[in-house]
Amino acid sequence: SRNMIINGAMQIAQRGTSIAGGTSNIYSLDRFALGSGSSFDFDVTATQNTTSNPDGFGYSLKLAVDSTQTPTGSHNGDVYQGIEGYNVQSLMHGTAAAKTFTLSFYVKAVNKTGSYSVCCVKKDASGTAFNQVKEFSVTTAWVRQEITFEADTTNAIRNSNAGDLAFYFNLAAGVDDITAPTTAWA
Repeated sequence: SRNMIINGAMQIAQRGTSIAGGTSNIYSLDRFALGSGSSFDFDVTATQNTTSNPDGFGYSLKLAVDSTQTPTGSHNGDVYQGIEGYNVQSLMHGTAAAKTFTLSFYVKAVNKTGSYSVCCVKKDASGTAFNQVKEFSVTTAWVRQEITFEADTTNAIRNSNAGDLAFYFNLAAGVDDITAPTTAWA
């Protein structure tokens, strides 16, 4: 099946090669955004990194922490990409032929290793959101992650030009927003 993520190799940076985060959502490298929930100060700088990239890649998205923040309540900070519903209909969710799909990416940390999560959110025709949360480990070396999301024979993905299927890489979360990994759409 074809890759649905756009600019996964981080080659395009029309808005600039260095973007500061803050208390609202802002696009960084093309198609990737820095998200801030509940007015959290996601005080990072996203840059198009040209050194120390995974083998075979000339660029990567690098996040540098500008100041230490402690998320509380429903504060959260993430990197995300929304994919238009038009571009994901081949998954056939909402039918008996619904397909699983796999998100693959490379990740490493300079000093904050451990467990992180990615949340896939999809919206149906009424705009109701369904999600799955998957965990992955981060070390100080580039590691390729492959995370499979389950097929959903019940809930179709809205067929529109909105971000009807989105991936949120959770990097900061207050206690109200911490969710355990899931194996079903909820």
